[in-house]
Amino acid sequence: MNVAMSSMRDSPWYDRWDPSDAWSVWEPSAADRWDFMKVAHLHRRAGFAAPWDAVEQDANRSHTDVIGSLLSPARTEATQQTFEADKNTGQILATGGNSRQLAAWWLLRMVHAPEAALERLTLFWHGHFATSADKVAETNLMWRQYLSLRKLACGPFRDLVQEISRDPAMLIYLDARDSRKAKPNENFAREVLELFCLGTGNYTEQDIRELARAFTGGGIRHGKFFENKYQFDEGEKSFLNYRGPANREQAIDAIVDHAACAQFIVWKLVRQYVADDVPRDHPLIRHLAQTYRDSHMTTSVLLNKIWSSRLFFTDECRGARVQGPVEWCVGLLRTLRISFPMEGLAEELRLLGQLPLYPPSVKGWDGGLQWIDVRTAILRSNLAHRLVREGRMAEGSPVPSWARKDWGGVVRELAQLLCAQAIPEPILDSLTKLAEQTNEDDQRRLAILLGSMATLPEFQVC
Repeated sequence: MNVAMSSMRDSPWYDRWDPSDAWSVWEPSAADRWDFMKVAHLHRRAGFAAPWDAVEQDANRSHTDVIGSLLSPARTEATQQTFEADKNTGQILATGGNSRQLAAWWLLRMVHAPEAALERLTLFWHGHFATSADKVAETNLMWRQYLSLRKLACGPFRDLVQEISRDPAMLIYLDARDSRKAKPNENFAREVLELFCLGTGNYTEQDIRELARAFTGGGIRHGKFFENKYQFDEGEKSFLNYRGPANREQAIDAIVDHAACAQFIVWKLVRQYVADDVPRDHPLIRHLAQTYRDSHMTTSVLLNKIWSSRLFFTDECRGARVQGPVEWCVGLLRTLRISFPMEGLAEELRLLGQLPLYPPSVKGWDGGLQWIDVRTAILRSNLAHRLVREGRMAEGSPVPSWARKDWGGVVRELAQLLCAQAIPEPILDSLTKLAEQTNEDDQRRLAILLGSMATLPEFQVC
C-alpha cells in the first residue's frame, strides 16, 4: 500500500480540526494564496479537472467568483444551443433503445460540457439512487431518470427523493411497480431508509413493513408513473416518528424530516468531495448537517460551503480521495483536451468497474480504496497510454513547456496539473529521461509518459 493511500486509512488528519474552524470560510493571505495548485484542486474535486489555461485563468479571478460559478456557469447563446443539440442527441439514442450508446453519450457530455460540476453531481446522485440498465430494459426510462437527477441535483434533497419515489426506472429496478395493499413490496421501502435517506441503524424492520404500506398503489402506465387508488392502503401507519394514514408524498416528507437524514446525506457528499474515510458520526459531519438542515437541505448551498471552507483547501485534503474510474478518465481527457471514441471509452470503464447507467447493485459503487488493486492499476496505466496514443488532441499545448519540447518541464507541469500530491523528484527525473530517450513523435512520447505516470499512487488520488 502506497503512502498516499495508506495515510487516508491510518492518519485521520481531519481529527485535528474543530468543526467550526473546519467549515469556516477560507480567505487567501500572503502565506496562503489563491494560486494554481488550489484552483487545480478545486476543479479536480468539484468537476472533472480542467486544462492548464483554464486553471491559470481562474487563478487570476476572485476565488469566490470561481467557486460561485461552478454550479451556475455563465451560459451564452452558443453554449445553450450546444446543450440543446446534445440533449436532442441523447433523446434520439434513448429512443433507439441502446443503453450502452446512451452511457457513451453521457461520457461525452462529461468530457466536453462547460457544466462539469453539475455533471459530476448528477453522476453522484446516479450512484446514490442507483438504477441499472441491466435490469431496466427501457432505455428511455433511464434517460428520463438522468434528466430528473440533473434537473434536481442542486436543489432540496426532498425534491429528489419525491421524484425518485415516482420514477418508473427505479420502480422497475426495485420490483416496486406492483406493490398492492394486499401484498406490499418492501424492497423500495427498505432502500429508501437504508441507502437513500437514513443509513443503517436508524430504522427497524417494523418501520420497513409499515412504510411499504405507504408506497402501495403506485404503478407504471405508458412509461409514466400513476397512482392506483384502489390498491393503496389507506390505513394508519406507524414508522419512525410518524403516525397517520401516510401516502407516498407524506411518507417521504416524514423520512427526510428525520434527524438522521441530513447527517447521512452530508456524510455521503463529504466522502465524494472531501475525504474517503470520514466516519458518518464524526463531529465534522454533525456540524455540517446542521448547515444542511438550515438550508432546507439544498445541496448547492452545502457544496458551496464545502468548496469555500478552510478544511477543503488544507494541504492534507489534497490526495484524501481515490479517484473513481469515471472522474479519473474524464479528467484526463478534459485536462489534455483529447477526443476519444466514447463507445470505446465506455467499454474501458466497464472493465474498470464504473460504467454510467450500469451500477453493480442498488448500493451503487463502493468507491474509496475499492477502486484500486493490481489489476485496475494496470488497466488504468494501459488506458492512459491508449487515450493519448489513439485519441485526437486539440491544437495547442497541453502544458506550457510542450511547445519548447522541454520534457523536464512537461513532466513537472503535468504532475502539477494532474496530481493532487507531489511526485518525488527522483521519479520526476526518471520520467523525464523516459520521455527524452523515447524515439517517437511528441504525441507518442506523451502517451508513454502518461502511461508510466498513471502507475504512480499520486496519479490515482485527488
